[in-house]
Amino acid sequence: MKKTFVLLLTIHSLLFSQRFSHSLHTGVVQQRVTAADDTLNILAVMVQFQTDTDDRSSGNGQFDLGISATPIIDAPPHDSAYFADHFVFAQNYFRKASNGKQHINATLLGTVITLPKQMKDYAPISGNLPLATMVEEVWKKVDTLNPGFSFASYDLFVVLHAGVGKDVDLRAALGYDPTPYDLPSLYFNLNALKNLFGASFDGIPVQNSGFRIKNSVVLPETEVRKIPSVGGDFTLKLGLNGLLVASIA
Repeated sequence: MKKTFVLLLTIHSLLFSQRFSHSLHTGVVQQRVTAADDTLNILAVMVQFQTDTDDRSSGNGQFDLGISATPIIDAPPHDSAYFADHFVFAQNYFRKASNGKQHINATLLGTVITLPKQMKDYAPISGNLPLATMVEEVWKKVDTLNPGFSFASYDLFVVLHAGVGKDVDLRAALGYDPTPYDLPSLYFNLNALKNLFGASFDGIPVQNSGFRIKNSVVLPETEVRKIPSVGGDFTLKLGLNGLLVASIA
């Protein structure tokens, strides 16, 4: 029997940060869900680092909450409303691409997690263990700040971090990497985490319920970056939507 299902993108109210208190740019999406349809429940959290002045990483470790002086793709402020809009795009994309069969429910936590180290300390310079360790730190801190939260209600876990994604090979064009401490966008499944933490690893434990987080997507606040050139910095303008959709898929 068919029933109407209301798909909402929510920002969790627990410990809501006032500087990220912008209202969502979304409405209610009405969908028809049948037994043959599939729903993916996503939990996302925003993460920033200790402030730095290191030119070997993009930005200063904090989310860009300024206002862009000129029109640009994925312009700041990069606040909760900004990320919420990207998830709405993902909802619309999968609904359209699947002819209404694939549904995306996304919950974006309102609290911004600030990690105890600088971005460079999590950069995978010689392997992905530092980045996986960051993921583990993030979800354990989310668990501590939100006792009793129902992690088991979600299928996919997303870490949205401050800074520019290290997803474009600049060595071919420049001959070197100007920002080696930027973080790449990756999807960690359980096997990938086992390879880094050991064969006995069975997910990141949260709460006292026995539930374990067994996957995580790592994504940046933006893919727009400045590239040094002879005539001055060149702005490479790349959008985040495609990377988000590909990571979910």
